[in-house]
Order: sequence, then structure tokens, then C-alpha cells
Amino acid sequence: ARRGVLRFTTSVPSSCEALYGTAEDALDNRATDPDMPEGQLAVDHQVPLEDLAAATRYFWRARAVDANGETYTSKLGDFTTLTATQPDDLSAALQNVALAEHGASVTGVSSNFGNGDNDSTWGVNHVLDGQMSTEWATQGDGDDAWFSLDFGQERGISRFGFRSRKMSDGTSIIKSVQLFFGDSQTAVGPLATPDPDELYIFDFNSPVKARTVRLEVLTSSGGNTGAKEVQFFAR
Repeated sequence: ARRGVLRFTTSVPSSCEALYGTAEDALDNRATDPDMPEGQLAVDHQVPLEDLAAATRYFWRARAVDANGETYTSKLGDFTTLTATQPDDLSAALQNVALAEHGASVTGVSSNFGNGDNDSTWGVNHVLDGQMSTEWATQGDGDDAWFSLDFGQERGISRFGFRSRKMSDGTSIIKSVQLFFGDSQTAVGPLATPDPDELYIFDFNSPVKARTVRLEVLTSSGGNTGAKEVQFFAR
């Protein structure tokens, strides 16, 4: 998925969001700064845009609300995403079987932020939706974060993908994980994932046949650790 970041400043402290879309008169998408909790105001804003289409022109406006409830909207801006690269033969043959649409489901999780359920705003089901714009966050689990997944049938897993969530203060970054497939007590890992802005891809020497997997955090920067997306690929 392609992503970008909109950076702008406001003359007074305010909340912020970006409205964007592929037509000037249809800014149907909305994004906010994930590091700003509800009620927080600032003058410097950074809003990530995720899951953008390749080679596409987008239009956007910044919208801010100050402490008095006054709303301000910027002029219309635009940008064009880069052209997509062609996948190699292996990538073209693989399918992400960790997606809910392919029958995968979460069977256990250490926690969800706010003690919400798996479908809540920060629920773990967001790692199975194929969208980098959504994410799972735990209730302060740090290195103790984990979740387990059922693929719905036995799969031959040959590739694993992972991208951590993050906070701007350096917390909530998962720096390494390990995997336990099926009933195996032998971990696959440690798998290093230190940069939360990168989707890490790990190819296995041979496919691992399993119906279930448990992902455990080994090291992190603490806090409400979680992930933007977790992927398991099979032919």
C-alpha cells in the first residue's frame, strides 16, 4: 500500500484532520494525527495518509478546530502518487491468508486499548483488514503483547509481513517478534521489526504447514504496543 504524510501548521492551537479524495468536490476520506488524543490541541500537525492508489492524483484540505470550537479550513491542495512497481513471480503467486475475507480469525489477544472488543476502534481485528490506516493497540502490554490466529484451514505459510504501530514519543514500537505455528513449542524468530514506518517481510526457507499461529512480542519500547498490519502468505 502507498502512503504519504501531510504536514501543516495552524496559527492557534487546534485539533486537526485532513480531508482527501480523487476529485476536488468529493473529499470523502478523512485522516487524523494518530499521536494526538481526543481533546489535545497543537500548532504543528502531521497526518499520515495510508492505502493510497498508485499513479493517482489526490486533492486535500486541512480542517482545524480551536479551543473555542471555531473551525478553519485550508485552501485546496493536491499531490500525485508514484507509479506502482511490478511484483516478482513469487509475490504474484502468494496470497495473504491472514485477511478476514479469506477466512482468518483472531482466537485470542493479550488486550485491546480501552479494554474494547476485537472490533473496537483499536481492536486486534484491524491487523486482519488489509488497511494500514487502521491499527491494533493494547492496553499498555509492552513486551507482553500477543495474539493468536486461526487461518480457517491448514495453510502452507511461506512469507510473514509485519508493521508496528508507533507513538511520536518513541513508545509503542514493537522491535522484534516471534511466531509459534500450530502446536509447535519451537519459535520462529526472533524477527527484527525496529522501524514502525516499514512493512517488514520475512521469507521462510520452506513452507510451514499449520492452521494456527501465535505472535508474541519479544522486545518493544513499551506502552500501548500493537500493529498496523500482520500478514501471512501462502500459495
